[in-house]
Amino acid sequence: MFQLSELANYHLCKRCSGRVFAYHGHGISNLDRGEYLRFAIGCEIGDPDFSFSDPENCQVCHGIFDRFEDLYDLVMKKIDGAQYKTFLVGSVFSEDTIRTEEEIQKRFGSTGESIKKEFNREFGKYFSARTGKEYSQDNPDLTIMVNAEYLFAEVKIRSVYIYGKYRKFRRDMPQTRWIHRPDGDTVESVIGSVLVRYAEGTNYYLHGSGREDVDVRMLGNGREFVLEIENPKYREFDLRAATLEINASGNGVEVLDLRFAERNEVSEVKLEKHNKVYDALIVSDSPVDEKRLSDACLNLAGKNIYQRTPLRVAQRRSDLVRTRHIDQVDLVGVSGNEAEIVISAEAGTYIKELVNGDGGRTKPSLSELYGSPLNIKELDVIKICRGED
Repeated sequence: MFQLSELANYHLCKRCSGRVFAYHGHGISNLDRGEYLRFAIGCEIGDPDFSFSDPENCQVCHGIFDRFEDLYDLVMKKIDGAQYKTFLVGSVFSEDTIRTEEEIQKRFGSTGESIKKEFNREFGKYFSARTGKEYSQDNPDLTIMVNAEYLFAEVKIRSVYIYGKYRKFRRDMPQTRWIHRPDGDTVESVIGSVLVRYAEGTNYYLHGSGREDVDVRMLGNGREFVLEIENPKYREFDLRAATLEINASGNGVEVLDLRFAERNEVSEVKLEKHNKVYDALIVSDSPVDEKRLSDACLNLAGKNIYQRTPLRVAQRRSDLVRTRHIDQVDLVGVSGNEAEIVISAEAGTYIKELVNGDGGRTKPSLSELYGSPLNIKELDVIKICRGED
């Protein structure tokens, strides 16, 4: 059994002494507990003038709780005027500090609170009082990490997320930036370069609901996306003005329905699986037989097809056989060696391979049913079947 007077053998301040018994009593601070302990120990050892160490010489906290103003100034310099409504405080203490505190608290019954927990709470209260912002553990706009050993602070600003839909009118534009094509236009760069400037962020990433090939236009009601902007200075800005600027840029991309979003919408958008409608211009080596092609379209409609991963993407995707449903294939018209068809198909269908057969890796294909090789000359997504559009 321990004696309270044993606390006098440690170089602890009043707060750290009180924290040793933090789970005894409710509604009192560790400073108040320390004062009660100071009085009790003084009585026990017959020294009414007994005092704990001053905070700066405390072997656990080293006076960190008296440095809140300095830490506040460090954090505000890091924030540099960035907008935020909520924040969270974390901290790092040296291994020696943590080990010393655990050993002391174990000696006195292990009913204490960690210095990290008290620091995070108390500095959070201080920071909230100074800024008027709300302390929150639920997806805060700002995360403050204080290194108590070296007295510096890191600040992480939560990304801003913007939901929207895009249309792409060019046949030479990928969806996202490529490492080997850093300077060419992409859907991501056309949209992101404008929105990141409004937010004054440091980088951006486009999270799309699937993607179309570089040479495929995205028309109709547009493809859903969420654009993530890292380290934004502004969390709110004029999305209408940003929309007008993107759409007037002449870079071949339009956006619609922009709104601020939450992080969870990234996964929601990426996991969505919607049927799509395509307009395809197909070409044959010889004049197209309209009757044969019309029959082939009718025979393909309503069928399940089997597609092995196409050769053109086999080097970066798993070699699998997928079943996909083809809802409808309509022949629009024939002109010489070319024909226009409209295809409605299940999400994930490889449309180019549906037409050309990919050397037998897609079965049945339009080429197989037609009886001669067919290829896609131009392809457009003209509708994504989301239900509400």
